[in-house]
Amino acid sequence: MLTKIRSCCLLFTIFWAGCGVILQAESPDGSLHYRYTCSLPENGLGYWLVPKEYLEDLDVASQPSLFGDRHLRLFATPGEYEPVTFVIYATAPLNEVKIEMSPLREGERVVQREDMTLRIVLRSPERRVYWGPPSENVVTNRILDAYRPFDLSAGELRELWITVHVPADLPAGNYQGNVAVRP
Repeated sequence: MLTKIRSCCLLFTIFWAGCGVILQAESPDGSLHYRYTCSLPENGLGYWLVPKEYLEDLDVASQPSLFGDRHLRLFATPGEYEPVTFVIYATAPLNEVKIEMSPLREGERVVQREDMTLRIVLRSPERRVYWGPPSENVVTNRILDAYRPFDLSAGELRELWITVHVPADLPAGNYQGNVAVRP
């Protein structure tokens, strides 16, 4: 017997509304885990927002795609929890960065804000092998911390993780909402 699966396409639009450091742990070579090393052009906002695949590790040396698709996209079925992530790259100092999310809507149907959780992704050293020296650690994105407003210095980044719980009785459709970043 075949079971029909209803799927929902949820689409966030990043809203460009303007935009203490959570963790200042140092890596073995003394650099901060949140300092990016690629060169980013100034855009007048003081930051770049870049969608990211949640399963991919963040490489601080890689140039992010700044001019591609500016949407956060996820696909989920009713009752499912599905994550979506993005990164803020600060090109100027940012104080009290606040993230606001709207409900997701398609016509009269709504995924309420209470069905979405915002977290900060913490970067930490991880041993490749248990007996390895600290110099062989790699920095990974493995810990989800509670969201709270934060500061960013120029040259720092922060990854944010949104988990959407799709209500079990939600009809299939393309739901849209906004994520606003405000300094």
